[in-house]
Amino acid sequence: MLSLQAFPAPGWTFIQWNPLIDGGYGPPPPSRPCANSQALVCATTLTTNIIVEAVFYRPAVTTCVLLPLGPAVRNSSLGVRVRCTTPVSITLAGVLSERQPSGRRATFALRTIHRLHVGRGWTLHPRLPLDAVAALKTGATGSVRFTLTYQNASVGTGLATARVGPLTVSSTGS
Repeated sequence: MLSLQAFPAPGWTFIQWNPLIDGGYGPPPPSRPCANSQALVCATTLTTNIIVEAVFYRPAVTTCVLLPLGPAVRNSSLGVRVRCTTPVSITLAGVLSERQPSGRRATFALRTIHRLHVGRGWTLHPRLPLDAVAALKTGATGSVRFTLTYQNASVGTGLATARVGPLTVSSTGS
């Protein structure tokens, strides 16, 4: 009796056992030991010499990017496009920094957006505080720094950041 055991390295997933036919690949007959077995352990009795390979897979690392849709504030919000290589859970937060014409500075936290198990690309519209929008309308200058925290169960947590500014208030909306 021979027992084969697959030991995937961290970040890798075991897929299956592949018996090689005459030193090459091909669909093995069902009588071949461990043929297409997806169990980590394959126990068999050998009646002939055979080569068996363990097939592993490493998923692509999840990466997300933030793409601000421009500095125009419309209906008190900014558009931010999020693109990820795999579905993730996300939290988007932002900090708006403003400078009044008088030189006075102000900082505002943007409403945090949480989404669970979202697709690979979508657009978010975080709202700015109304007093910050009013200040922009009266001549203040501002910019926003966004921080996206994303998580995928197979690869962990990551961060993406983007900065957009100077902000403008669209004449079609506040």
